[in-house]
Amino acid sequence: METLRARTACPQCGGEIEDGARCCAACGAALVAAPDGGASQPAFELAAVERPSAPGLAGAARRLVARLAAAGDTAAAIASRPSAAFRSFGHEGPLGPALAFATLIGGPSLLIDAALKALLGGEEPPSGPAALALVFAVPPLYVVLRSQALHLALVLSGRARGSFRATLRAVAYSSGAVAPLLVVPVAGECLFLAAGAYVEGTGIRWGHGLGARSAALAEMALALALVIGMAAVLAVRLLSWSPVGP
Repeated sequence: METLRARTACPQCGGEIEDGARCCAACGAALVAAPDGGASQPAFELAAVERPSAPGLAGAARRLVARLAAAGDTAAAIASRPSAAFRSFGHEGPLGPALAFATLIGGPSLLIDAALKALLGGEEPPSGPAALALVFAVPPLYVVLRSQALHLALVLSGRARGSFRATLRAVAYSSGAVAPLLVVPVAGECLFLAAGAYVEGTGIRWGHGLGARSAALAEMALALALVIGMAAVLAVRLLSWSPVGP
């Protein structure tokens, strides 16, 4: 396995990494050089490589625990210090682990949020196919659709300096990192959108080589497009509504 060839910042805690280091001296995060050289991958993507385990059920259980722990470490690092995390992030890395990260954290958060709302409203919490859809289908679908809209805004504004892959990875890791905010009663969705926009804007900034202002404008353009879309849907519903006679 290659080691980091250049002095850079740890993607987990932001600490300085010495040349040739295989792990961060400050937080112990495992490090590996990306194909483009120099950039390090999130701990979530390295868990299976850095922590080999025995075959069989015991090995599978250890791999699962390692992945869950690495997902928690990655989420905490990105949510608490997004600039330090994304600065040395492997933006052109694989899409599968990014979508898996968003699903692993976002799915349970969505399910807990829906269950709490149902219980507070005196309704049955989601179960069966509805619960499975919330956990496994909604998070990756949200990431893909939001990434497409955001990348389109970057292209139309002339700010797309990276690939769609960089955009999707930024969106996936950002949404997964702040997804636990959804379980906060009443204000969870607002907190998720606000924190997500900030963390996501930071990821877009480093992934596309933009200034802070340009990244913020891209996020504002996306938010404006979403508001316009919701207003259009509401207007159509109002225009098609008619009171039911006695």
